[in-house]
Amino acid sequence: MAAGKSYFSQEAAKKYNLSAFDIDDFTESKAGISINEIFKISGEPAFRKLEHQAFSEILKKARLSKTHFIIAAGGGLLTYEPNIALLEGLTPIFIDTPFDIIKERLKAGREQRPLAPDEENELKKHWQTRRKNYIKYSKYIVACEKDFYNLIESLIGVTK
Repeated sequence: MAAGKSYFSQEAAKKYNLSAFDIDDFTESKAGISINEIFKISGEPAFRKLEHQAFSEILKKARLSKTHFIIAAGGGLLTYEPNIALLEGLTPIFIDTPFDIIKERLKAGREQRPLAPDEENELKKHWQTRRKNYIKYSKYIVACEKDFYNLIESLIGVTK
């Protein structure tokens, strides 16, 4: 949820020549409509199923590539239990973006975030719930851009 997952994954893919996949983009492509439209037409349960299918397909493609890859997960990916099992054998990285930064980013793009509450207290609860899930299921937690790139370098064996 506005933590920078899509941005960092694309930048890391370019910088380190990795295969990159964005679950939200893939879900929209498969559905032929935006995530907001999926929510409006079918609701969250239907979206989570589509997101799960997208995650499964991306993992198959990524594993077939037999190279390092990076996946930008949707902010709510870990709120859907079937996705947890798919983490097996992966190296989840959580970008622990402070709430104030999330809040500012959401102000600029709220219309693209169907589950982001308008009220600050509700937004903070929503963020805290997701943050707990990501901390629980991540192998690594990074606090900033520099830490993210340093971790990627160590994971893929980049030498300086």
